[in-house]
Amino acid sequence: MFENLLLLPFAIFAIATDENFFQALSANNDLYYLLPGLGVLCTLAMLIYVAASKALPVSLFGLLSYLEPAIIFMVAIFILKEPLPSSQWVTYGFIWLATAIICIDSIRIVRKPAVA
Repeated sequence: MFENLLLLPFAIFAIATDENFFQALSANNDLYYLLPGLGVLCTLAMLIYVAASKALPVSLFGLLSYLEPAIIFMVAIFILKEPLPSSQWVTYGFIWLATAIICIDSIRIVRKPAVA
């Protein structure tokens, strides 16, 4: 909340000085309810995220924090059909490799027998 409040004046300034924003807003009346709706949706997602952080074990929550961007990437590529330039494959390859290493290490830790 504090981070958002800290950024609020800068966001208001950016919107107030951007002529393209007001042109897009006047050209598309749907934005009058879509933009506040997006704010509500993002707030709901953040509340669920905070609730999950309290309910899940730290190791599982951490693993899901790494997997979330990877899942969003897959949705963007395979469902939303976003283009992925070949110049970005190396970067995403390293991200996927790091995510795989973290997943494998987490599975290894979970399967390790407890020492008495």
